[in-house]
Amino acid sequence: MEIKQSTAFRAPVILDGTSGVAVTGKAFSAVTCYIQKQAGTSTVKNVTANDWWEIDATNGPGAYDLLLSTGDTDTLGYLKYFITVSGAVVYRGVVEIVANLEADTMARLGAPAGASIAADIATRATAAALTTLTTTVGTPAGASVSADVAAVKSDAAAVKLKTDTLPATPANEVTVAAISTKLGTPAGASVSADILEALEGPGVAEFDSSV
Repeated sequence: MEIKQSTAFRAPVILDGTSGVAVTGKAFSAVTCYIQKQAGTSTVKNVTANDWWEIDATNGPGAYDLLLSTGDTDTLGYLKYFITVSGAVVYRGVVEIVANLEADTMARLGAPAGASIAADIATRATAAALTTLTTTVGTPAGASVSADVAAVKSDAAAVKLKTDTLPATPANEVTVAAISTKLGTPAGASVSADILEALEGPGVAEFDSSV
């Protein structure tokens, strides 16, 4: 049994005779009580009329309550109490003094928003992961990330159509040797001379001979 530190508490006491028969009718004045705090020594506890109750001699014979005061419960750990009355065996009781009860913890946590606290934690973790993912991906340029991906795929397909018609080794097409091969051997002294002759037309001598 747990009791919150420095809290008054009515601890149960069951009095039985040596023959096992419940002992009833015992007033506080007949009670001798010792208590022992965690790792301490046994000390006498003064029992008054306000510290002792007989629960129900008829329906619950032998059942009593002993009030443990705030001073009795001020030390964390196990608190033992011993009750001696004439005609009954010594009752030995023990309670654990704790800083917080489970009810205190639950009160601080509050009621879960979902089915349970564990479910709330899982939901929170999922939301945090989604936030991290969204931050990493960034805001989509279009209606959604999927739409952006589709647009990129479409653009990539259009580029592929263009690149499929390029030479296998386009870098070779801009070399001097490659250009020379494409132009062929000049008829005159050079390609430039061929171009100039084509632009100027036939010379005078050629014209006269033709006449």
